[in-house]
Amino acid sequence: MLIESLKSFFDTGAVILLFLTFLFGVGVLITGNIINQRQAIQIRQFEKDLREKELKIAEANDRAGAAIERASNADERASRNEKDAARLTKEAEDERMARVKIEARVAWRRLTLQQKAHLAAAVGRFSNQAAANFWFSAGDTEASWFAADIADALHTAKLHVYPPASLMQWYSGKLDEPVRRVETGVKIFSSPKFPQTQLLADSLSRELNDCGFDATSQIDPSLVRQSEIQVYVNARPDGPQGEAKLQAQKGTKKP
Repeated sequence: MLIESLKSFFDTGAVILLFLTFLFGVGVLITGNIINQRQAIQIRQFEKDLREKELKIAEANDRAGAAIERASNADERASRNEKDAARLTKEAEDERMARVKIEARVAWRRLTLQQKAHLAAAVGRFSNQAAANFWFSAGDTEASWFAADIADALHTAKLHVYPPASLMQWYSGKLDEPVRRVETGVKIFSSPKFPQTQLLADSLSRELNDCGFDATSQIDPSLVRQSEIQVYVNARPDGPQGEAKLQAQKGTKKP
């Protein structure tokens, strides 16, 4: 009886265990499928998110590349513009310098107020001791104005000054003789018999040269009025005069 009961108990337990095994097996299978489905959904979502991120990264890289290209193009354009600006600036400066040189070659000789004052101070010691007679070639307006400037300075120094007058010069050359050009610059003549006029002529010539103007002093034995100097303001010399000439001389001096 006991054996039979035990057998019945074990048989019942085996059936129960078998049922539980089946039940747990089915449960494992069902829950495993559910988990796999969820994992598959998560994997698909992850892959989708990953693709979207990769797409955004690619788009960001494309934008960055485009930005770099635009920046490079902008730098290239800026560099090109800088070169063009530098070239145009140099061309403008070259044109300005060329214009300055041209103007310096043709500008009228004029004395500034400061130069007149310096010239007057330099010859002031000859006041009331000598006279100055000024001449310029007829029709040479530039020479007449420069002669007037020099005469003004001497008048300020209280020298006796004759107003500048025009001088008509006629010269008829001989056939096939060398071609002569007109005199240029300022020529100052003094008498050998009146030392004061020689000193005045030298002083006036030196001051004009210091101002950048071509001028020379010479002794003329034929002068009738020995207490006078004769100032001939001839045609303007070729090339710069005045301050432009002084600047050119400074530029050619060796350091």
